Amino acid sequence: MRREDPLISANEEPLIDTTTALPLRSKRTSRLQKKRHQKATSTKQTATLWDLPSEILLDILRLLKPSAIFRVSRANQALRAFILEEEERIARQVIETRYAVLAQCFVVPRLLNTLDAEAKAALSDGGRVGASVHGGGNGKKTGYQHIAVPDAGVVCTCLTCLLAWNNICLVVDFAHWQRNLDAGEPIPMIPRGKFPEWNQC
Repeated sequence: MRREDPLISANEEPLIDTTTALPLRSKRTSRLQKKRHQKATSTKQTATLWDLPSEILLDILRLLKPSAIFRVSRANQALRAFILEEEERIARQVIETRYAVLAQCFVVPRLLNTLDAEAKAALSDGGRVGASVHGGGNGKKTGYQHIAVPDAGVVCTCLTCLLAWNNICLVVDFAHWQRNLDAGEPIPMIPRGKFPEWNQC
């Protein structure tokens, strides 16, 4: 007759040792594990800014400075293409977020194709450009040498739009001479008959 262990009750089964021997640690095993880890890391696709939905990406871009947006556009071709495609929308959102007051001060001239036929016919005369704001009549330009004359076939040439055109061009000039403005230095005048390269764009 088999003798039962008094420590094991009737409802319990005897313990069975299922542990296995621990593998020995070796340099070869460590090297293999390191290689597998590096391979898995290199093949793993990391999330990028471009992986975000378009609406979220636009919300991020609207919070950036214009100079930062230019730097972001150089990150990759896909992101650059997206920014160029949504350029008008991004610019409008940045202006609304950062430069709301300036946007009210520097309005954009209206395009000629947005006007009704009667106003378009009255404003399409190219002779009006230069006679009212840009200098003398008969096509002779006597003032505002640093401001290009707007294309009368594209931009509305009423007095309000011409003044708006001048203001927008002045903003570009101020951007070029930002260092002088920050340092409190006078902005150099353009001698008559001279056309510096910085003012040709």
